[in-house]
Amino acid sequence: MNYLFRSLSFIICLLLIVGCQTTGTKESSSNQKSDPYTGEGPSSIDDSAKQYVFGWGMMPHDLAKPKGGTTRGAKIKLSQPIPVTAGQGHSKFEKDRLAILALAGDFKVDFHFMETIALTEAFEPRNGYNSWGTEHVHVLEDSGEFISLQHTLVMFFENENGISEPMVMKHWRQDWSYEDKIVYKFKGDLTWDRESLVDDEAQDTWSQAVFQVDDSPRYEVVGSWEHRGNLSRWVSNMDSRPLPRREYSQRSDYQLLEGEHQIILTPFGWVHEQNNWKRIDISKLDVAPTYLSQEFGINRYERITKPDVASAAKEYWQDSGDYWGAVRGVWRDLMSERESISLHSKVDGKSQYVVHFQNAETAKDVIETARQSVMSFIK
Repeated sequence: MNYLFRSLSFIICLLLIVGCQTTGTKESSSNQKSDPYTGEGPSSIDDSAKQYVFGWGMMPHDLAKPKGGTTRGAKIKLSQPIPVTAGQGHSKFEKDRLAILALAGDFKVDFHFMETIALTEAFEPRNGYNSWGTEHVHVLEDSGEFISLQHTLVMFFENENGISEPMVMKHWRQDWSYEDKIVYKFKGDLTWDRESLVDDEAQDTWSQAVFQVDDSPRYEVVGSWEHRGNLSRWVSNMDSRPLPRREYSQRSDYQLLEGEHQIILTPFGWVHEQNNWKRIDISKLDVAPTYLSQEFGINRYERITKPDVASAAKEYWQDSGDYWGAVRGVWRDLMSERESISLHSKVDGKSQYVVHFQNAETAKDVIETARQSVMSFIK
């Protein structure tokens, strides 16, 4: 069976699961400048209309319920836990490599985000975000000091006839480079600038470059792995990122994310924690910043044995891998040649991911089609 999408509605459905807010959920908004979380002042809310939420204390019931995907998926069977040994008996470099490779596998992923601190009077409290999906993460490339991991969403849905056939979509990618001295920094307005690191800045570090579902850049940040006993974690420097898909079409009250994050191995898989600052002013990134709020995010990757997400993912990559490889090749050339890259958000009314997903199904001359498609979005 061919698991490539035959309808963009499949894409939209999966993006709703993990990347967009579901429609029909009403956001709370107030013209009062009092704090609606405390119930004090003109917009006082009776305690019976509140619910305790970690990170805020008491807050109104309508804000306590998170937004996110509500689709029912197939039942999950978790893998048996595997103790984290932090690469005992290996060099620090090999421990780092083993930790990165441990991020591959089959996972149930839970996404949780919540704004926890208001930093301006203009901030309006909103619902948190919670969603989930199942995905396969495979090693695209491992050349020692470079490891590329590709995420693929594979969802089985419950319906009136039981469990659906798998819906499959290429998801994000993470490239890890040891002692990387060239990184692309997000500068806002869909622009990334090439920056160089000196030897001391790059020593014993790994950069993590994250790419969107269409293989365009998202962010790249340098960090270090730490291994102590049964603890293995990677901690990043501060970086800047575009608005996440769950918010970029929903909000206009901030322009980019700045944040630090860490990845922690667990006996059950791994956890990605984010500490994000939502920045308002980006016209001059070298001046003192103004932040709207702080957001905390925690994404849990739990290993699973059921449903079988690997088989459908592998078939998808057998069918479309040549095209996506060509797309990566175009981006690799661009990022090795250019000091700065700026993108159009849409061309002929289409986002870049829509163009590529369609091409992945239909393209004959994959190299030329990939090149023309990517270049059409370059300013």
